[in-house]
Amino acid sequence: MAFVLAILIFIPILASQFLRSPVLIEPIAVPEALAERGMTSEVVASRLWDGLRDANALARTSKASVDAIPNSQRVQFSVPDVGLSMDSIVRQTRRFFNVYETRIAGEFVCSDAACAPEGMALRLRVLRGTSEVIDLPPVGQQNLRQYFTGAAIQILSILDPFVAVSAISETEPVRATALARRLIRQHHPDAKWAHNLIGNLRSTAEDYRPALAEYRAALALDPQFTIAQANAARALRQLGDPVASRAEYDLIRARLPQSPEVQEGYAELAIGAGDIDAAVEYLKRAAELDPTSPHYFARIGEVEMARGNIDQAKDWFTRSLAIDPAYPLALSPMFTLLAAGMDLGGGEALLRRAADFEPQSAEVQALHGAALTFLDRPAEALAAFDRALAITPDNAELLYQSANMLQNLDRQADAVDRLNRAIALDPYNPAPIFSRGTSLAITGHNAEARADFQRVLELDTSGTQYGSMATSFIDILDGLDAAEAAESAAP
Repeated sequence: MAFVLAILIFIPILASQFLRSPVLIEPIAVPEALAERGMTSEVVASRLWDGLRDANALARTSKASVDAIPNSQRVQFSVPDVGLSMDSIVRQTRRFFNVYETRIAGEFVCSDAACAPEGMALRLRVLRGTSEVIDLPPVGQQNLRQYFTGAAIQILSILDPFVAVSAISETEPVRATALARRLIRQHHPDAKWAHNLIGNLRSTAEDYRPALAEYRAALALDPQFTIAQANAARALRQLGDPVASRAEYDLIRARLPQSPEVQEGYAELAIGAGDIDAAVEYLKRAAELDPTSPHYFARIGEVEMARGNIDQAKDWFTRSLAIDPAYPLALSPMFTLLAAGMDLGGGEALLRRAADFEPQSAEVQALHGAALTFLDRPAEALAAFDRALAITPDNAELLYQSANMLQNLDRQADAVDRLNRAIALDPYNPAPIFSRGTSLAITGHNAEARADFQRVLELDTSGTQYGSMATSFIDILDGLDAAEAAESAAP
């Protein structure tokens, strides 16, 4: 009886393991020089695992994606004294039926014996019966986390193309649209998600009629696709058709009576009709249905602020930030209200809590740096900007802002280095060129400073402050040159 019971338990477990198809990340081969610095094979596999999670976070989609895990993190069951393991049985069964599990393998290659980080390049193989090779460029000046996220997006482009497309949609909307169209033409199983993504990109560009057409196309593939239907209702409202919009929300409510998104939709329709009190009640109901979301409290705060109830708006923003101290729809207006009331210390404390809560958000770290700049605390502001740059090292605006803090700390050489990077990334922006000119002038490099100020005059055709200040600096340099010439000519 015990044997029969064991078999009855073992068979469903075996079946579930066979049907479940996680993506296994094998240890990534690394050169010895890299392993000596702590980047072992298992560490690189774990970094790639982190990259897959970051890529899924960038995609911001509710669609389920691949289930990946490093081979070293997998729990394996074995039968004592027999030498058999659940993993080996499942693997042999898969091979018998020619159903191969998906594995990711590869190696890090160095460009020289020292294995300098900027010369490292990753080659990956996605193995699932066949082998597909991914060659990534050298790491260069990229942050390692960004590098592994980029590698993960390349992997997802093979294993889950829609999620890969969604992950680049914010930074590369044109490319994302073209790739989503390709999925649709291929009649990919995720074609409905591709239509919905294109609709979202059109909505972001305030091109609502084509967006509505995409949502309708998604619903033609799956009439029960609630996300697309809610987006269609929103697009109809933005196109000025509240009756059709409400009809869509009513259909969703009939299917999902506890949907907070429907209550929010009704609230937006009430705002459009001028019934603000009803809108607030709808949003309160949405907050009750989804008590862990900071969004609905923040939206009530926005509504109250729009009708001049500043104290009530602050209360609602505070309730939103109690759930998520870094929620942008509450954080930004709350900081604005505090700053308008000349409570810069309170605003800085608000942003400090947000930065501590969301250390991987470059936007929040940068906002905290800006607040510290207003308070004339350059060393702390520089540290905040540095935290933001650790996340997005190629952000020209952050490089410029942090360079200004270095100038305030009289670290002109370091400021010039950062400004050089900012100018390389944004060569037609006069602001970092002007700042570099001031640092060069302070350190006595007058010829290079003059060249920068002349370049500012070429770029600043609109007559902003940079042009007038560049002219003033050129006049000062001319005076210094004239004085030096006169002193040299004196007997």
